[in-house]
Amino acid sequence: MAEEEQAAGCGQDLTEFKAKITEEVLSRTKFYKDFPRPGVSFMDLFSITQDPAYFRKVLDAFKHVIEFEIGRPGEAFNILVGLEARGFVLGPILALEWGLPFAAIRKSGKLPGETVKSSYEKEYGGDVVEIQKGILGPESKVLLIDDLLATGGTLNAAGELVRCCDGAKVAGSACVFEIEGLKGRQKLTMNIASVVMLRD
Repeated sequence: MAEEEQAAGCGQDLTEFKAKITEEVLSRTKFYKDFPRPGVSFMDLFSITQDPAYFRKVLDAFKHVIEFEIGRPGEAFNILVGLEARGFVLGPILALEWGLPFAAIRKSGKLPGETVKSSYEKEYGGDVVEIQKGILGPESKVLLIDDLLATGGTLNAAGELVRCCDGAKVAGSACVFEIEGLKGRQKLTMNIASVVMLRD
């Protein structure tokens, strides 16, 4: 897309590109106050997927930011791991387009076979996530995929989970939305790519 070419020519800063796509995406994203509990404002990724042409535009922007900030698919990372649940929407599509494998991190009790588990705290309570044993190995360079970076708790737990899997490495994480005011990025020790930047 033309915006990607323009951004690629801006050196090492995607600030202008992200500001433009943020304004456009937010104008078309539905927000639900007090969901799933009072005080939480929920951003609905599925309000974007209802328009195929626009969803394509958001995915292209997402791919561009990942390649710019994380690195080349197949080199910087060689497997995508999606976080439940909206990472299951984005991750497989990107994996297919890049010709890479996809794996899932799910909430406890939803994966068959032996699993590795990690517990964490998120904005509205604690949770446990897991991944199947044997999915990742020492050759795995993982890109974690989710829709939102908020406090960083979910991505941190996912990163710890990956590192417990037979020598697998975390190449980075990618989210469509990032709430800058919650400073989740500062709590993580991985490379992070995000497209839509929210103040609070």
